[in-house]
Amino acid sequence: MRFSDTFLEEIRQRLPISQVVGEYVQWDRRKSQPARGDYWACCPFHGEKTPSFHADDRRGRYHCF
Repeated sequence: MRFSDTFLEEIRQRLPISQVVGEYVQWDRRKSQPARGDYWACCPFHGEKTPSFHADDRRGRYHCF
C-alpha cells in the first residue's frame, strides 16, 4: 500500500520518528544527540550488540547501517 506524500508529511510533522521508534528500542545515551534530533540504538529488525540503527527527527527517517 502506498501512502500519499501529503499524508506522510502530515504524520512527520505531528510526531517525531524518535518518539515512534522509541516505543520499540532503547536509545543509546552516549551516541545519541537529542538536541539535534539524532538518535542511535541497536536495530529492532535484527539482533546486534552495538548501536547501528539511526533515527533523524529533522528528516523524519531512519536507517540501519
